[in-house]
Amino acid sequence: MSSQETMSGLQLYSPVGPELRPEWSMRLVMDVALNASTESILEAHDLQHHQFEKILLNPTFVLQVDDLRKQLEKEGATFKLKSQLQADFYLTTVHQMIMSQDTDERVKTRLIEDVVRWGGLDTPQPVGGQGALGGFQINISFSDESRQRGITIEGNSP
Repeated sequence: MSSQETMSGLQLYSPVGPELRPEWSMRLVMDVALNASTESILEAHDLQHHQFEKILLNPTFVLQVDDLRKQLEKEGATFKLKSQLQADFYLTTVHQMIMSQDTDERVKTRLIEDVVRWGGLDTPQPVGGQGALGGFQINISFSDESRQRGITIEGNSP
């Protein structure tokens, strides 16, 4: 199945296809971070030497390798890191299953829900430090010269 799918006359692009993603995988980042030999990297990732050299010059790739090296130095190859690497690899399969007309609708729904959860998109993010949904605050002050009184109402926006 190609990274470009056709459904109902629409051209849909895979979020993990080459047109919307850098030309390297998390596995390549890991191999470079672990100082694997150039020959083994070229073979494992089906790259030519000039392609690999171009990737090594990409600032985003360099940052990913540096971040991974720091993480490995700090925590080692944790279960979480290993799971992240596998999940990166499985996203292509998940996308193909979702796009396939042979996949049951309930399975597609579950896969979509899982991807949303895995991506951390299922919980609202704080906005401006005001709580999960932004919230609001109203202050009403009644003052006269002798004393200060006030009411503060706090709540979440609808």
